[in-house]
Amino acid sequence: MLKRIRMETESAEISETKNSEGRRHKLQMDINMCRQKLQEQQQRNKKTESDLRKEKWRQETGLETWLTKYDNEMRQKQDEYDEIETAYTEEKRLLIELEERFEKLKEEYDKIMAERKAEDERLAREKELRENRWRAAGDIQRFWQGYKVRKGLKAKKKKKGKKSGKSKK
Repeated sequence: MLKRIRMETESAEISETKNSEGRRHKLQMDINMCRQKLQEQQQRNKKTESDLRKEKWRQETGLETWLTKYDNEMRQKQDEYDEIETAYTEEKRLLIELEERFEKLKEEYDKIMAERKAEDERLAREKELRENRWRAAGDIQRFWQGYKVRKGLKAKKKKKGKKSGKSKK
């Protein structure tokens, strides 16, 4: 019985050893396959990481280029703006000076025009007065001539009447 138990245990041990070897071999193959997959995945990840780093560097470089370009353009625009503002300020100052001079000239012009208008009005009044005097003198002369003609006609009529009255008697 002891022999039989020993035999059974030895056979169980051998069978378990074979099973164990088979499982160990299978597990070792799984480990090797997983290591190979891991190495392949690591290589893919390294390549992807390298590509992503390159893309990131390219993007950062492009962004720096655009920022530098933008800064230069803005600096240029600011310089142009400053020049234009300086010119505008100078022209504004000149405009104010010219407006002040023009205002003085306008006052003088208005004064001269008012004097001319007053002179023209005075001359117009004098002309109208002269014309009224001429018209009045003409009326007086016509009246006087009419008076003289009527007086002369009356005198002739009287003379005729005296002559004709003497001859009738």
